[in-house]
Amino acid sequence: MADREARKAVEARSQIQSKIAQKQREEKESQMRNLAQKARELRSGITSEPLEEEEVGEAKKRDELRYERHKERHRQRRLEKAGKTKADRDRDRDISEAVALGVPSKTAPSHDSIFDQRLFGQSKV
Repeated sequence: MADREARKAVEARSQIQSKIAQKQREEKESQMRNLAQKARELRSGITSEPLEEEEVGEAKKRDELRYERHKERHRQRRLEKAGKTKADRDRDRDISEAVALGVPSKTAPSHDSIFDQRLFGQSKV
């Protein structure tokens, strides 16, 4: 009988200690979460104070710039994933495709190739 009472008392003490330890862990975790949130706010420049109209405009411009850069990086990633760039595709086109698309020729005509060479060897009769 005394053994059972002693075991129950020991078990009750261990449960109380584990509950206390759990509460302490939760409090410490909550404090760490708050510190991390404050650090993120400081690093990103976010404040809980109300912003003035100028600051709101500047923040909106920064957000737009950030969004544009994000779009450009995303576009570049898609292009890299797709493989060929526009210059590569243009270079690989057939002559008939280039003519149909109106792409200018790759080589500039040299001075000698402007005229038909067969005309130079003729004499007037």
